[in-house]
Amino acid sequence: MVQPEGSNRSFVQPGRELPLYAAASGKAILAFQSPDFIKRYLAQPRAPFTENTKLSDKELRAELALIRASGIAVCDNELDAGVLSYGHPVRVKGGYVMYSIGVTGLAHRFRSTPKDFVREKLSHAAALLSEKFGDGKQPTMRE
Repeated sequence: MVQPEGSNRSFVQPGRELPLYAAASGKAILAFQSPDFIKRYLAQPRAPFTENTKLSDKELRAELALIRASGIAVCDNELDAGVLSYGHPVRVKGGYVMYSIGVTGLAHRFRSTPKDFVREKLSHAAALLSEKFGDGKQPTMRE
């Protein structure tokens, strides 16, 4: 893979491990785990990636509740400066969330795309994946 030059590009790095507490895709998975799993996960040390990375238990728990209510996770300059990402949970057989699907772009360009539009498209894609994984049900979305 060739890295794009210039400050007006972003790209996904295949194989890059992303933290559940900072990446939109990770938050979309973490929000739908058991309370015990979330408690154990949040007990681990966390490091900031940018000045916008949420680190406190209170902030993260509030964000996870918002993700459960809205069905979409957001990473706005929290992992990589200048990058805005959205993540949506994908259910598997048994109703568990083990995967997510997401989209990412440069924040100054992507911010003009309405969040509801992104949620609708990701929700549709996640539903198709869930069907393939044997569940077909998506997390309840309220907002």
